[in-house]
Amino acid sequence: MHSHRRWVRTLGVTAVLLVIAAGAADILLPWWLGLDREPLREDLVQKVHSLLIAPGRTPAVIVAGDSRAHRHVIPEVLRRELGVDAVNVAVGGGELISVAKVLRRDALTANKPVLILSATVFQVNDGATDHDTISMDCLMAMRWTDQIAMFRERLPEMAYRKIRMYKRCLSVRFGLSSVRTKHFAEDGFMGVEGTFDISGMAAHPERIKHPWYKDLNLNGRKWRIFQGALREIAASGCPILLYNGPSSPSWRQLSRDTFMEAAEVQYSQMLQREVAQYPNVHFLDFHGGWLDEFPEAMFYDIQHLNRTGAAKLTTILSNEIKRLELLPPKPAPDPLRQVP
Repeated sequence: MHSHRRWVRTLGVTAVLLVIAAGAADILLPWWLGLDREPLREDLVQKVHSLLIAPGRTPAVIVAGDSRAHRHVIPEVLRRELGVDAVNVAVGGGELISVAKVLRRDALTANKPVLILSATVFQVNDGATDHDTISMDCLMAMRWTDQIAMFRERLPEMAYRKIRMYKRCLSVRFGLSSVRTKHFAEDGFMGVEGTFDISGMAAHPERIKHPWYKDLNLNGRKWRIFQGALREIAASGCPILLYNGPSSPSWRQLSRDTFMEAAEVQYSQMLQREVAQYPNVHFLDFHGGWLDEFPEAMFYDIQHLNRTGAAKLTTILSNEIKRLELLPPKPAPDPLRQVP
């Protein structure tokens, strides 16, 4: 009996010590690894390395952000409309904090490119904590207590993601792995063909559970991190087009007068107020404007454009860059060098 109690007591003490050790490691490892400086989005790091760092490329326009840049902005159209080189390094679920970190680490703003940045509402919603709506860059930018509070109902998932992250970061630190160059077609743009049918969703609107609008809180931790990232990027002096992407007419109709529509309106107002602080940042609200430019046939799902829609959006962005004169003027030809 005594030996059994001693075994239970030893097991309990061991478990407590393991929890304390894990907590201490989780607090100290980010400092030792410099995770406040190192970008943690593997796909973003690989894309930047493959399209910019490895080839030594310095485009005049860099597209970054989430899926509504990855699948919406076509570098080839930018080149045709603006006459300059352009690259798309956006990734699905990308966040502004990840963009800020990779721009800083790789000195991508040295030549003052125009930055086209997509910023979808999930980037600032504290309730959006699925694996594709919050990055480790965003999570690790929070205080340890805030991380616990945000994932209090899903702590095992957070622990699993952190273990994978630490394993990868330690492997890089000790030279056991490195970034691999990958071929990206169309300079990083990923076009999607086709259209969609919303009738099934419209038949049962009460069943809609959209991850972007889950447990809405737009003025919390993620918003403060977003503000800090935008402040850092704006401080680079680069001309910036920040935009909230369009939604399909059928989705706008279905979500009218709902909390989701109210969230989009509130978010656009927040962005408008925020960019007003920075003379080099310009906000384009495609959710509330240019509505006639994007008919249903230009969407492959409720909030993502197909190739036709992407070409239209990219043309509008190009026109805004020209209207705002964000690119430096091209030097006039030297008459002394012209052949008579």
